[in-house]
Amino acid sequence: QVSSDGGATWVVESGARFPGPYFDASVFQLADGTWGMFYKTQITVEGHQSSPLLGHSTSLAVSSNGTTFTTLDSEFASAASVAEGIDFSGLTVNESFTTAAASNDQITLGNQGAHVRAGGGIDVVTFSISSSELNLEQDFFNQGDWVGHLASDSNVAYLLQDVERLIFSDKNLALDLDGSAGLTVKTLAAVIGEAGLSNKEYVGIGLELFDAGQSLADVCELALGAVGATTHQAVVNLLYTNLYGEAPTTEQAQPFVDLLDDGVFTKGSLAAAAAELTDDLGVIDLVGLAETGIEFIPIG
Repeated sequence: QVSSDGGATWVVESGARFPGPYFDASVFQLADGTWGMFYKTQITVEGHQSSPLLGHSTSLAVSSNGTTFTTLDSEFASAASVAEGIDFSGLTVNESFTTAAASNDQITLGNQGAHVRAGGGIDVVTFSISSSELNLEQDFFNQGDWVGHLASDSNVAYLLQDVERLIFSDKNLALDLDGSAGLTVKTLAAVIGEAGLSNKEYVGIGLELFDAGQSLADVCELALGAVGATTHQAVVNLLYTNLYGEAPTTEQAQPFVDLLDDGVFTKGSLAAAAAELTDDLGVIDLVGLAETGIEFIPIG
């Protein structure tokens, strides 16, 4: 909608379709036949709009014909979230609000849209649809939040906050690249190499271990044993090759072998140090993975 009088009135542009994919603008019919609309100002940076549900002043406008809206004098709510008072139950966009506990939560969503604020712990959201049926992307302004809508109906929208895992009918995604998923990716890249990232079973094992509180060094040591790198020489050769794409010379490997022989490093701690270098050396791309998540197959 557009306004030519400083926001006192708003007119629907020709060809405009409401409501939009992320709840705004929210046009709905009232019981007396008039119309209402929640609206707010959004910031646009580099072509991205800030998340419609977070951190913006929201006001209510009313209309007798559903085309020209007059704003009310007062601000309706300090942010467009259910938690701060907006009742979305009467809107043409279907959505529900779920606040989870500060623990590991299992949340199942239907096809009606949802706003999930999961909180602490490892929180899993399960959809009854395939991943291709949901257009989902990371919120540009609020890294770690995800926004999206059904591919078949952009009026059905989702906002996911503090969610670590997504379960679809065709795949599972780990989103916590700043947590267990990131540690898993680093471990696989250092011990198995880049190819390890595409092994969904390995990713699932790593997630299980890190979610249970295992340290990076402990998991790396388990991974070394699993691939048969048991001697100090074998460990150094493996880690060096995965980091730099070629086997080390004797001169390059010996200082690290000596550190292991002298007990300065354990096999696990040396592998953990190598794992922390994988992103810097370009073996993995954590920033890129954070925008897509990584596939996994759960254990058990």
